[in-house]
Amino acid sequence: AQSSLGEMKVTPQGGLKVRIESERPTHVMDAVLAEWVFVIYTRDEDGGFVYTGPYSIDHLVADDHIDLIPNRHYFDDNVLRRPQIAIKKFADGHDLAIGVQNNELDIAFHLPIDTLPELRNVEGVQVKSFEVGYHYMMFHNTQNQPDVQVRKAIDLAIDRTALSQALAGGTATRSLFPDYSPYFSDDSNPHGDLSAANFLLDGTGWVLNDSNMREKDGSILTLNLV
Repeated sequence: AQSSLGEMKVTPQGGLKVRIESERPTHVMDAVLAEWVFVIYTRDEDGGFVYTGPYSIDHLVADDHIDLIPNRHYFDDNVLRRPQIAIKKFADGHDLAIGVQNNELDIAFHLPIDTLPELRNVEGVQVKSFEVGYHYMMFHNTQNQPDVQVRKAIDLAIDRTALSQALAGGTATRSLFPDYSPYFSDDSNPHGDLSAANFLLDGTGWVLNDSNMREKDGSILTLNLV
């Protein structure tokens, strides 16, 4: 969330209105506020926390765990039906997978792909894989690489199907929007075409040298991925 807005200052403007001043501007504040990290609370006169959601924090140990209990002030009548929840922090995804194997957890998210085959063989463990609402994009810096033919060659050399297979999930696309969006548009071939990429690079003067690297006028073709 900080990457979206940076630091925020929120001040009340009335009973049902607040003013948000953010370090970074955004034109989709409603979408940003829907991010899961935002928990709405206030402080009472004694400095305690007052929560508006179905759970409140009972105990927090930094970098270890959070104990959640049902918020007895929540608006519905399901307080007694809600279980207490302990959220545990693990060093990394592989430690998390070990916790699943040892039956220390009821549910675990973001398990590394390489741990899933073994976890599927653990009695009582069910593994569910699903696409999440993230869409990662990469753009060329046209100032550093102004030759459009070189940029086309790079695009053609990338096998998006192979990327999805290596990651064991996800759907690769050239679209600016993911496939579950109404704005999705991509009828291109996701497979790479090395022959076409090589043809374009040869045509721009970037030829293979003795080290099998692309070279032009004594310079090696390099890419920096950030």
